[in-house]
Amino acid sequence: MRVENYPVKVEGSVKNIRPVIEPTDEEMGEAILEFTDDTSVRDFGKLGFKTEKKGESMCATTVYNFQQLEKMDIPTIFQKQVAPNAILVDYVRVLDPDKIDLRKIRKNRLFPIEVISRDVVTATSSAARRLKEGSLHPLALGLSEMPKEFPVFLPKTYVDGSTKLRVTGDEYLPWDQLKKLACATTAEMNEVDTYIRKTTQFAQKRGAEVGFLVFDHKDEYAYNERGHIILADVPLCLDEITGALTGPFNDLDDFRGRSFKIFQPGVVHDEEAYVNASKQIFRDHYDAEHPNWAKEVKEKLAGGLPKSQLPPAPHPPKELVDMVSDIYQAFANAWIGERRFSVKSLSECVDNYKQWARENYKLKN
Repeated sequence: MRVENYPVKVEGSVKNIRPVIEPTDEEMGEAILEFTDDTSVRDFGKLGFKTEKKGESMCATTVYNFQQLEKMDIPTIFQKQVAPNAILVDYVRVLDPDKIDLRKIRKNRLFPIEVISRDVVTATSSAARRLKEGSLHPLALGLSEMPKEFPVFLPKTYVDGSTKLRVTGDEYLPWDQLKKLACATTAEMNEVDTYIRKTTQFAQKRGAEVGFLVFDHKDEYAYNERGHIILADVPLCLDEITGALTGPFNDLDDFRGRSFKIFQPGVVHDEEAYVNASKQIFRDHYDAEHPNWAKEVKEKLAGGLPKSQLPPAPHPPKELVDMVSDIYQAFANAWIGERRFSVKSLSECVDNYKQWARENYKLKN
């Protein structure tokens, strides 16, 4: 199967969809999901630079995760890998809940919600922001009081949800509103909850083995052509998670009651701080070096400005892009347990970034 023979129908910020067989009212279709070397942060869209091998490393990690989750009886859209940076998947309909009544459409469609699983709430996370704003109560996270500092290791996994496909932007909503938006039954919502918790269990088990602690991750789900719930998004690759290289651990409780600092350029440069080794590195760069741009993007998006009219994104230094490329490839090697990419170990790649960052970002205050 030659990927280029199938035109791109949906050009995403980091992934493209190339339909092979269009879905119908009754049957799922097939599509090629192509991972690109692009990056998006702050809901900006493509940032205008390429991170070499990012697409291939994301694809390799995704294939491994799909295969492992299917062994855990989680049905998915995955069929097979068709190129170094592309997979063939079942293709369901994407229907706008604000334009189409989904109540009677109970098969072969995407759920218009995004499901987020959290075990650790970091200072830069949306959950921390919502706690401070008062839109998320500590009791919802299983906490008896407002956290005095971050990160916070939750007593159990917290499953959160937000809207998807909304022109006005996605927002976190209570589950009764998300259930109504998805037009799903209570049993189906419970099934979604079960699947993401099982995925989280796999993430923490695999993470403990390779020494990578997953703070949070997100998934999407769909009805297949028989009306059954399936995993419809790429699971647990670096664009879909935040997490830190910590070294092997047994359980999240290993980190409780002791100092756990997260490296943040311009803010936290401690030698013992853990690096949030994901696309968070690019987020941190823009916050540290281009805070006015990051603020302007947030404000303009909140005001309804189309992404095409946002202020151009400054390009990060080539050295940083190259280091992030190495981290993506090294993460894939470590997570899969095979040396697919010719880079140093994940710990060496992260240490290289950490040293570079301490030398190139000025501490504030």
